[in-house]
Amino acid sequence: MLRRLLSDNALLVLQYAAASLVPLLLVPHFVRTLGAANFGAIAMLIAALGLASIVVQYAFTLTGPAELAQRSGDGDAQRRVLLDSLAARLLLLAIVLLGALVLIVLLPARLRLTALVLLALPVGAAVNVGWFLQATQRVHVLALLGTLAAALSLTIGFIMVRDDSTVLWAAIALAAGPLALAVGTLLWSLATLPAGGVGVSIQSARASLVRGWPLFSSQFVSALYAQIGPLVVGAISGVAAAGLYGAIERIANAIQAALGLTHTAAYPQLARLFAGSGPDRPRYRQLVHVVLGLQLAGVAALGVALLAFSAEVQQFIFGQSTSATAALLWAAYGWIALSVFGPLLTGYWTVSGQGVRVLPLTLRVLLVSLPAGALLTWAIGGAGWLLGLIAGQLLVALAALKAYRNITRP
Repeated sequence: MLRRLLSDNALLVLQYAAASLVPLLLVPHFVRTLGAANFGAIAMLIAALGLASIVVQYAFTLTGPAELAQRSGDGDAQRRVLLDSLAARLLLLAIVLLGALVLIVLLPARLRLTALVLLALPVGAAVNVGWFLQATQRVHVLALLGTLAAALSLTIGFIMVRDDSTVLWAAIALAAGPLALAVGTLLWSLATLPAGGVGVSIQSARASLVRGWPLFSSQFVSALYAQIGPLVVGAISGVAAAGLYGAIERIANAIQAALGLTHTAAYPQLARLFAGSGPDRPRYRQLVHVVLGLQLAGVAALGVALLAFSAEVQQFIFGQSTSATAALLWAAYGWIALSVFGPLLTGYWTVSGQGVRVLPLTLRVLLVSLPAGALLTWAIGGAGWLLGLIAGQLLVALAALKAYRNITRP
């Protein structure tokens, strides 16, 4: 079990190491080359379309592996789960694109083409079935596709974005990689899908949407406070402030994804173990301990690195080192540190059949984060929004602690 986890984790590390180069290298490059205001406009568009991506992605990254674990695992079961999720996402994508096109018409003329390019983000979210490759133990394929996609974004970004007149190319660079990865996972999954008599069923796809509603509604509510930061900061503190916030947010998201690799790699196995004998199964508890320990070790290592090189990191990300950028950096670290508990808790509630508990918790987090974040943003700028997110994530950490006590109880 542990060897399999470490093997899958190593492959995912390769993929995410390549993917993380996009925000870690390209975003600072864009901030310095385009200017904070121009990048702020891109960040605000990405935040808006990020909500659209959450809608079309739905909750299949969590419900898909759980359903595969609960079914027999034969070819027909795999086809049913994959085709249902894909059909459901495409239905949602059609609705989202229609609404997005109407809103794009209302944008200033200089931003319309950029926004059209960034529509590739929800399109990619709709067709990305990387969770299926992972759940069917083809992490090596996912790692290869992710590396190639990241290389595409980096190549476009560094070659084509040279001055503040190349905003459109920056948007193309940020959209090209995710779209290429999504298409790659879809084509590979469909090409290798076991033959069978199961085809696309709209009725079955609608049923999958109903089953995933509790988790999706929670994820969407979560996105309302976790992903609209650039929009709020831009509205309150200006587009340039949104650019600085957007830079640290993109990097923080990449680090959160990297820290979550262990849980991502372990989740299909956790689902299988739980489906077998319930939360008291010793191997389930052991795997939870390993996942949590590795994530907390990563958080600690990041904190030590920031203590040693805080000024250098600020110069690299923002092109300056000031009290404002220091506040952004350390507030982002606090948010990153607390973010490890959310996926663990959501994953546990999903595999244990307690998915309905996710939404009430997320609503409580929203009620704390939104007013606190808006007020603190008005008072101190972008770092205030991060502090509001931290306040909300403390509720998640407390709920995760209670769940951890339940699954580790003899």
